[in-house]
Amino acid sequence: MKSIYYFLFAALTLVSCETIIPFEDKDTQSLITMHAALSEGDSIVAHLSRSVSIIDNGSPQILDSATVLMRMNGGPWDTLKHMFKGSYAPISSGNLLAQADGFYEFKAYHTGLDSVSGHATVPTKPVVLSMDSINSGVIPRGGWDYSYREFTLVISDSGQAGYYMIRAYQRYRGTATIPEYTMEIDSDDILVSAGGGRQYKEQLVFSNESFLNTNRSIDVSVFGIEPNSGMEIVFKLTKLDLSSYLYDVTLDNYLNSGGPFTQPVTVYNNVENGLGVVSAKSSIWVF
Repeated sequence: MKSIYYFLFAALTLVSCETIIPFEDKDTQSLITMHAALSEGDSIVAHLSRSVSIIDNGSPQILDSATVLMRMNGGPWDTLKHMFKGSYAPISSGNLLAQADGFYEFKAYHTGLDSVSGHATVPTKPVVLSMDSINSGVIPRGGWDYSYREFTLVISDSGQAGYYMIRAYQRYRGTATIPEYTMEIDSDDILVSAGGGRQYKEQLVFSNESFLNTNRSIDVSVFGIEPNSGMEIVFKLTKLDLSSYLYDVTLDNYLNSGGPFTQPVTVYNNVENGLGVVSAKSSIWVF
């Protein structure tokens, strides 16, 4: 495909630098952008918009008059109904919520734009056989004693290739509220410790390639909970398909790419003939 080049000139400390940035013909075309993040047991929603050419100063436009089709496991196609602001959802009672092991296909059409398609399979819910508190203590950090608790989670893998994500939350003991704010979390397990050292992440993400269809224990440290505070730790374990993982990683790299003069980062895209991502995941809470 023929590439188009433009020049970006910047004066840095009296030295003129010239950077040649290539982009392809499709970057100058307006395309359908479709995003559908399926989650087991949650409502199915597809979001559609119209992309803006790289040489256009306008803003992306929401598509409220597109035709969006969806089917599950090769069954009949359903026409999704436009709800609001470019969001489309099924109206038939049998396909309102995403189902585990469901293979979902989407197609979208709009006058004057190329049709697009995408698909994803919803992972089965992850299974935790046990969760045990094994240690607690304090570590110095910034001149303060920073408390932590360590847990062992035993995961029973279903054999579906993908990725796990662990997040930790706290809530008042004995309540049934769904917590909203993540806690800092870490692990020295070889699955997640490739970077080395205490990272104090908001989440741990690792592949199940090394323990497909078997049980695997992982030690997790949670930081910041105060002893005798009446709070308890709650974990959320999520199984991600490959598209969810690649989109999350590349989007994070893009948002933290360091400015216009760093190496460009491409956000993962799996929508045929267009832009966007169709992906799937499933989650459980572990108390």
